[in-house]
Amino acid sequence: MWTNQVKVITYTAGFHRKRNDSLIIDREKTLIVNDEAKIELEYTPTKEKELIMGYLVCNAYVKSENDIKDIKVYEESIIVQIETKKETSESRPRSITEKISAAEISLLTAYFQEGAMLFKDTAISESAALASNSELHHFSEDLHRNNAIYKCLGSALQDKEKIQDFYLLTSAKITKKTVQIANQVGLKFIISRTAPTNSALKEAEDSDICLIGFARGRKCTVYTHTYRLTA
Repeated sequence: MWTNQVKVITYTAGFHRKRNDSLIIDREKTLIVNDEAKIELEYTPTKEKELIMGYLVCNAYVKSENDIKDIKVYEESIIVQIETKKETSESRPRSITEKISAAEISLLTAYFQEGAMLFKDTAISESAALASNSELHHFSEDLHRNNAIYKCLGSALQDKEKIQDFYLLTSAKITKKTVQIANQVGLKFIISRTAPTNSALKEAEDSDICLIGFARGRKCTVYTHTYRLTA
């Protein structure tokens, strides 16, 4: 696990005790694309290449993973070489995942919660997953919610899978940026244990994305395109 054990003292109602605590390990590196610095990344150092692949595709640096020629990870930087191909008139593949049942949501969120081992150790990480057919296919955790999503998407891209046929699960609130990431790769469902923001709801309505919040146990709240939830 990407944690560091430290000795702490806890105080409760006037009493104290010594114990070990787990702190999440974080890294800061400069992302350099075609010899030009783009962004300072702060992340949990797992699935680094998947993180970069997902970030580049979701933020429109490249059209697909095939445009990424090389990713090299160094101590203080991540250097990427990309070669974007000439645009074509081809449209994004349409998702065949048009509906989801309440029972499937309940099952997926149970698996999702079980997999959050880093959160159980540190209580501050965020999780993301890509799921279909009542199974989690890609799962990631990170200090930041978007990074966890990028890692999942990068894993799917590496495996040459059709991202459009997955549901996106996130442990965090659904923001406008979350919806934009999903829309960029053709995802049509976002499922969260919490709620969306108002701007996320508007973005999802315009992007034909179904937002499902407060998915816990046998309960959930559908915010957009409610016809896609079946009993």
